[in-house]
Amino acid sequence: ISLHIPFQSPMRPVLSPNCVLHREFYVSFYNLPQVLTLRQLRSRQVGRLLCVEGVCIRTGEVRPLLAYAHFVCTKCGGIYPHIEQQGGLAPPPLCTAPSCSNRGGAFVLLPEKSVYVDSQRGRVQEGTSGGAAAGTLPRAFDFLERGEGVEGIKAGDRVLLTGHLAVLPGAGGGGGRGGEGVTAMRAGASANPEGGVGGMRAWGTRELNFKLVFCAGTVQR
Repeated sequence: ISLHIPFQSPMRPVLSPNCVLHREFYVSFYNLPQVLTLRQLRSRQVGRLLCVEGVCIRTGEVRPLLAYAHFVCTKCGGIYPHIEQQGGLAPPPLCTAPSCSNRGGAFVLLPEKSVYVDSQRGRVQEGTSGGAAAGTLPRAFDFLERGEGVEGIKAGDRVLLTGHLAVLPGAGGGGGRGGEGVTAMRAGASANPEGGVGGMRAWGTRELNFKLVFCAGTVQR
């Protein structure tokens, strides 16, 4: 959670009388009463505040993540600042100016006026006490750290992650370029000309694969 709070600077008499400085605060939660294992995570827990334990097996490099975007309408020049982003690029669906005809989301991102935060991806795996049965592979999840939490752990550390589960949709299958999995069919053509049972891909249906990612606000070793 990112908070932008104006505060009174002790040097305000030296500065301009109308000068208001802004600080960015990161609120982190920890010491939750219940600690879950990776095997206990389910889809019903998406969006809830959770604490999970595991062993970090991989960490990536620190990269900038777009947090608040600054857009400009390409038709009327309208400015749309400070639009929160959730791991991607989501421009406004339409321009709110009464005289503008931009109804298709034609906006340009201004990177120099947007806000970025440090982010780091990694992977955590359940340990020996995670409840895995004999002969089964240990469960693993990708996690994402933001802000001051980056570079806090390394591979091999046993960690407690406090945050929430997020779902990232993605296209799967091998029907077309980019993993779209879409098949074009002629009108009246049989979905399975050789007979037998066929999958949904044969009917031109796009197959979606969903991936769970743990967004960690607090990482404890």
